[in-house]
Amino acid sequence: SIGPGSTNVVTAAALAHVNRLPLLIIAGDVFANRRPDPVLQQVEDFDDGTVSANDCFKPVSRYFDRITRPEHLLSALPRALRVMTDPANCGPATIAFCQDVQAEAYDWPEAFFEPRVWHIRRPAPDAGELARVAEMVRGAKNPVIVAGGGVIY
Repeated sequence: SIGPGSTNVVTAAALAHVNRLPLLIIAGDVFANRRPDPVLQQVEDFDDGTVSANDCFKPVSRYFDRITRPEHLLSALPRALRVMTDPANCGPATIAFCQDVQAEAYDWPEAFFEPRVWHIRRPAPDAGELARVAEMVRGAKNPVIVAGGGVIY
């Protein structure tokens, strides 16, 4: 079903968004064919058939996609992973997967399942800044370094 289970994850998505942490959220969504409507605990908006609880993820996701056909994953999943590995745009990626589409068969190309290497651009530190910091650490009696996530990149 689609409802409180998804909305419980919104807080985690917001935390990952603010802290630029990679997080892949695959949430069940309403039926693409809209025949079983509403389903158990579904957020309902009788004026808009496209609204679901997963819309709560849009403002706290760096990438959001609603999968209404199985072949959508061929482009959506690589895009989600690209966002999650991008140092400048890193954060949560949400793929809302319509319940009836989850059960559909699709002739997946084998290449889609081959291992991929995601290359992350890592700019070198400024040589002058690095030399000044090294000198300060060398000259300190009890050096303490407090470093944020940016040092990873």
